[in-house]
Amino acid sequence: MKKPFKLAALLGCLLLAPWAVQAQSTPLSISINQTNPDGSTSRFAASFTKFEDMVDTFKSTEAMRAFFGPSFDPAAASSSKINYLGVDLLVQTQPGGSLGTTGTLSIPATGFSATYEGVNRTETLDKVKVDVEKQFAGIQAAVVATTPNSTIAGNPASTQSQMASSQFDAGFTATSSQIKTPEAAAAQVSSSSSSSSSSSSSSTSAATSAATSSASQPNLVGLGFRFGRYNQGNLKASSATLPLSYTWRFEDDERRHVTFFAPLTIGKIDNAKVYNGQLGLSMGIPITPEWALTPSVAAGISGSVDLAQASKQVSASVTSAYVMPLSDRHSLAFGNMVGYFRTLKLRIDEYEMDPKIANTIFRNGVMYAFPVDVLSSLESDLSMELSYINTYYTGSELYNKTTNEFGVTVGTSKSKKERLVSYLRFGVTYLRAKDSSGFGANVGYWF
Repeated sequence: MKKPFKLAALLGCLLLAPWAVQAQSTPLSISINQTNPDGSTSRFAASFTKFEDMVDTFKSTEAMRAFFGPSFDPAAASSSKINYLGVDLLVQTQPGGSLGTTGTLSIPATGFSATYEGVNRTETLDKVKVDVEKQFAGIQAAVVATTPNSTIAGNPASTQSQMASSQFDAGFTATSSQIKTPEAAAAQVSSSSSSSSSSSSSSTSAATSAATSSASQPNLVGLGFRFGRYNQGNLKASSATLPLSYTWRFEDDERRHVTFFAPLTIGKIDNAKVYNGQLGLSMGIPITPEWALTPSVAAGISGSVDLAQASKQVSASVTSAYVMPLSDRHSLAFGNMVGYFRTLKLRIDEYEMDPKIANTIFRNGVMYAFPVDVLSSLESDLSMELSYINTYYTGSELYNKTTNEFGVTVGTSKSKKERLVSYLRFGVTYLRAKDSSGFGANVGYWF
């Protein structure tokens, strides 16, 4: 197909030869029960990974008979199940009625049902196709709500989940080194053993020292690579992301910063390709030497020609990050995010689609950081972080309403003053959700 999402052509083929996807080993499969002239029933089935392959098979009567064999009759009465990524569309056609052919369409997940009549099977199915097009946004919403297969939302590999992760990362995970400078951390540890009046003086001195030292700190370019592999139902999904970012640090306090982030993702569900891009802006606002808030806004778009899915989404969130120093090189950090994420209308050719997915997302995490040299007698410039993050979704019905992530990261020690100029991180993550599990690996460099 020359243009993505030739929906009319796809639906025409689908309705002539129904297909099914039920979290099986391939995203697309077809099952047709054909009633023969002698009253017997013939069943035809096939599996596909991409829409284009299916369309090529069903582009003509000759192509269908070549694929299924000479006994396949596209004009015969049939009872079929069209299962779009886990959502059933039930279609029946048979001779009869006042015009010559009757047909029915039922979509149990959305509650839609209708009966049609035409002078022949083709005319009847054309009427069915019109209603399927009208119901397509609702079908997409049903995929989000009832299956782990959507690229829009409802599972860890979806666009909405990735957007929430990026904003939490911008406000907590990747920028925790900017929440507290080494001077402020050392001042607080020292003040914990002094009187309350000394503590107040030390806190004031720490904030002043942080603001003074930051004037020499440059802006940061962030480069990296993230890879994830997930089992979603019986399908396998994978993603590769380039998390690009640029951070401007204010001269009065380097913890006050503005970050532009633009992660780009290429993924697969089985062998069906999925593309995802985001543009976001966040601003770090220090409240105390230990606490900072980061409001973020972002827009994202994703699409898969292979799966006939696409979405445009916007979001706004606020992330709180609090770092509690346990010693001069140990710390415990708490991150909390609340954000609003929703889809918008997306026009493709002459079609407009909006599944109207809108969610308030809560993402909360804890991270313990300590020097690697606690495992040996040699001091090093490396630190390790152990993290746990829970994400909870409210609003539109989703298949996965909560996910849990466990991570281990090793990187350049953040207790070194010179490491505020640049630092390197390597990490692995294990993720668990309803009917979904997977792991991720990431590397990031800020300079």
